[in-house]
Amino acid sequence: MNTRILLPSIALLIFGLVSIASMQQNKNAKSINQKNMTTEQVKQLSVGEWVSIAPEVRPSLSKNVDGSMKPFYLTRDFTYSADGKFILQMINSADAYGKIPLAKIVLRGHTVWQGEHPIAPGAQKIDYIVNP
Repeated sequence: MNTRILLPSIALLIFGLVSIASMQQNKNAKSINQKNMTTEQVKQLSVGEWVSIAPEVRPSLSKNVDGSMKPFYLTRDFTYSADGKFILQMINSADAYGKIPLAKIVLRGHTVWQGEHPIAPGAQKIDYIVNP
């Protein structure tokens, strides 16, 4: 049984990574208009591995003495394969340098591409399905 979960952070990450990958692959091919890429072209550009270059600062439910949100730090390692499968590894750390890991989460699953996003022209709508 597959478990469908909403992963807006992953979707945003993938959208950004696909944009970066397409810019890198097309930097010498100025004639290619990225807004006109097909779903298959976006899928091909998405294949690969992306690793955080530094920990992200994220809000937590814990609060500091003054009532402000206590941050936690997150790094990601995302791999997407040509057959539509993905692995996302996230490590939460207690420090801004990522030297004191607190928790590791690994999600494995597959994608279902839904086509062009209705409110973001040029973007693709994708369901990330985590396999148990």
